[in-house]
Amino acid sequence: MTTGQPYTFMQSPLTRIPEPLRIFLLGVVYAFLCAAALWLSYELRFDFSVPENYQTDRLQALGYVVPLKLLALWGFGQFRGILSFFRIPDLSRLTLALLSVAGVCLAIRQWDVFGLAQIPRGVILSDLLLSSYLLAGFRIALRLVKEKSASVAFSKAPRHRL
Repeated sequence: MTTGQPYTFMQSPLTRIPEPLRIFLLGVVYAFLCAAALWLSYELRFDFSVPENYQTDRLQALGYVVPLKLLALWGFGQFRGILSFFRIPDLSRLTLALLSVAGVCLAIRQWDVFGLAQIPRGVILSDLLLSSYLLAGFRIALRLVKEKSASVAFSKAPRHRL
């Protein structure tokens, strides 16, 4: 029998990263995916020909929507826990976080709060959907990578006959 930590073959590479660095890297990935979703939402809304005035609004919107999404994701616990265990409760928290940001964007649009960029309603809706798909897809991909690495490591683990 081997010595050392039991079940090390089941550990994800993400568990070996120190938590502050893991949170930072996760924030960078989440920010990139959220920015890509918003950018693509504008492109889809205007058939990949965004008018000049909306191009400046898009840049301003990136400056406040992405931090709002990161704050909401943090508040709904998407930076805590084991990232590779993505279950239905995690999906519902992720969706609630993104829905709350979409609600804030609609409120900013409705009441012209702080003179921020007016995001078109179609962009808000498609951004909500794309952000949900991208972030959930990222978390599911982490789960699949962990399960694949665990199954490969498990198949290489020494076997003992009883």
